[in-house]
Amino acid sequence: MEEKDNHHAPLVSIVITSYNRAHFIEKAIQSALIQDYPNLEIVISDNCSTDDSEKLIKRYTNDARVKYFKNASNIGMIPNFIKATNEYAKGKYISFISSDDYLINDSFISEAIKKIKKHPSITVVTGINISEVTQSNDFFTDQSYPFYKKIFYNKPFVTGKEVFLQFPACHSISYGGTLMSREKLMGLDATKAVPISYDVQNILQLLLTGDAAFIGKKTYVARRHDENATSTVTKAQTYIDNLAYIDIPYQYALHNKILDKKTLDKWKTAMYCNFCEQCLKHYYRHDKKQYNVFALFLKTHHPVVYKKITGKLDWAAHYILFANKSIGNAYRSSRTYLGKIKRGVKK
Repeated sequence: MEEKDNHHAPLVSIVITSYNRAHFIEKAIQSALIQDYPNLEIVISDNCSTDDSEKLIKRYTNDARVKYFKNASNIGMIPNFIKATNEYAKGKYISFISSDDYLINDSFISEAIKKIKKHPSITVVTGINISEVTQSNDFFTDQSYPFYKKIFYNKPFVTGKEVFLQFPACHSISYGGTLMSREKLMGLDATKAVPISYDVQNILQLLLTGDAAFIGKKTYVARRHDENATSTVTKAQTYIDNLAYIDIPYQYALHNKILDKKTLDKWKTAMYCNFCEQCLKHYYRHDKKQYNVFALFLKTHHPVVYKKITGKLDWAAHYILFANKSIGNAYRSSRTYLGKIKRGVKK
């Protein structure tokens, strides 16, 4: 049975899903516990870890807010998200912290709930994410923030459809540093799940069910390292399958007559171009065989998208520059070095 919500402080669930992240998870737990919101539960769903995760997590279970669940077997990353959301969490609202990430705004939940109380139509509240590159301890703010700031952050709320349609020009809002309606999230079809962008797929649909609000504070740190789920993906087919994260919200909007087909077709093409260009550039730099797989897929099934991407001047420059691996690597190294200088990183 779902816990009764206090009228003034509805229960909020912060969910931490994890598998063998004993070396990371403690910071995630601590960042949840220091949230200043009064009616909070921290739900940890351990996907049958074989390292010291259980021993470490149990140090925190004396705190009544911490609820620890360990699956009897590893059910997979996305089923673990779904199980934690639908079965373990009891809050009216829900937020997620990846076990290798952490919150840095202690008032995030309080500020998000405050916005929802003023505008109950809000289904998604998000803050500013920053990335930590663990190899160099370098931090950088999401580069789309200046764009967002101009159109969203100075408003008490914006329509979800407006954010949805601006998505190709903005960063992808993820589960990290985002508060959502758990009821609305549970109402989505959990059987439709993509291999990588599951959270973005769901948020795109949530944006079509209500409004959104933005908190202009650095809220969430995403650690970038070799153990990230996306870092271990090498096959082009996985990213081809992941395109469903665009198709599913498209079909959702079309089926529910939320936006007209002409608008949705334009949005879908822009989203495909944005995602596929990143994939093509990545594979062209790192794996020509997988590049050929992805390029052939686009030429065969989405020729308009392929033509739009390869017809751009920056694509031509990228294609020529990285044709030679050694020249391309030298260019990337110089860009990385200049980027660190620009951000004030000394080493």
